[in-house]
Amino acid sequence: MVKPKVNTHQLTIQASQIADIYTDLQDEILKQIINRLNDDSLVKMKRDDVLKWQMQKMSELHLLNEDTLDYISKSVSKSHKAVKQLLSNISKTAINNVDGDLQRATGKEKQPMNRIEQVLNAYSDQTLGEVNNNVNQSLISNNFKDTAQAQAYTDIINKTVAKVVTGLKSPQQALADTVYQWQNQGGLKSGFVDKGGHHWTMQGYANTVIQSTVPRTYGAITKQRMDDYDYHLVLYPAHPTAREACAPMQGHVVNMVPTSNPNFDPHYDTVYNHGYGTAGGALGINCSHWNFTVFIPGVNTNNLHPVPPEQAIANAKIQQDQRRMERAIRQSKSKLQAAEELGDDVGIKHFKLQIRNQQSALRQLVKKHDFLTRDYQREKFISGVN
Repeated sequence: MVKPKVNTHQLTIQASQIADIYTDLQDEILKQIINRLNDDSLVKMKRDDVLKWQMQKMSELHLLNEDTLDYISKSVSKSHKAVKQLLSNISKTAINNVDGDLQRATGKEKQPMNRIEQVLNAYSDQTLGEVNNNVNQSLISNNFKDTAQAQAYTDIINKTVAKVVTGLKSPQQALADTVYQWQNQGGLKSGFVDKGGHHWTMQGYANTVIQSTVPRTYGAITKQRMDDYDYHLVLYPAHPTAREACAPMQGHVVNMVPTSNPNFDPHYDTVYNHGYGTAGGALGINCSHWNFTVFIPGVNTNNLHPVPPEQAIANAKIQQDQRRMERAIRQSKSKLQAAEELGDDVGIKHFKLQIRNQQSALRQLVKKHDFLTRDYQREKFISGVN
């Protein structure tokens, strides 16, 4: 009896929940910073007192450490466990989804899974290593002054003081403006700097790594099982949107081996002609075509009807506009929470109106393009503002 296909959408939801751990962590750290700075000493501060206030708050850096360290440690531990569970679920799902088809395609008995554990361990080491080296180590250090949260605290203090010294803003207004500007810059810094010299934020880096874990691990496990059965034809999924590498292939049968492989079937294209194995190529970072299925010529029927490649690429650019709008809504909700923590009535009113306007614009975009769907999960702010 063939087992039913497992809903792979559940894996992407699980990955999103892990990424949310770091989003929630950043919001909690910012809340702690605001609570430590937005006190009576700020309200009573005069222009002549600003440097004294700066020195006092800098001397309280160790108190911020006490406020945040327990929360950070629990979040990091939770993330580690969740990543390991996600990888295990990806492996089980991939094997469950392809093994039956591979047995039917080849007529072979269930093949040993000798290399699956090796593949899974490699991706586990890679994912956890990337998160540890560039995110967790930025939060937990023996020298607290070097941590991302300490740098954020120091930066917010110094910029608040600079605004007060000019005499153009009250201390409360200066702190609020500084916090919002800090959020505009993406928040806590990770330890990752890309080839272009761009310093990634903790939230952005963690999200990219964890979200990429599903496609790259699922694809690697699936390909390993295909290698175990020595069968290499798949039906490449079709979506209304596609990157340039995938657009010509989607909805078609393709080889999962290069043309140089003795088992290459010349009747079909190969993923290796479309950047397979590279970040921007087929099944690379953020590729949505990872849930491919085994295809048996003469047995399976290809009922997919992909949109023309040029249309799929154009649609993808419009979908990117939707993603930018969703990120903007989440950031505005984060700012609204900060405004509430700051007691900034003007900011609260401003961000509530901004959120309504952004949501209205997003509704119009989705309404205009029938291939888009409203995904409220992508707009959700997990700390309680929905």
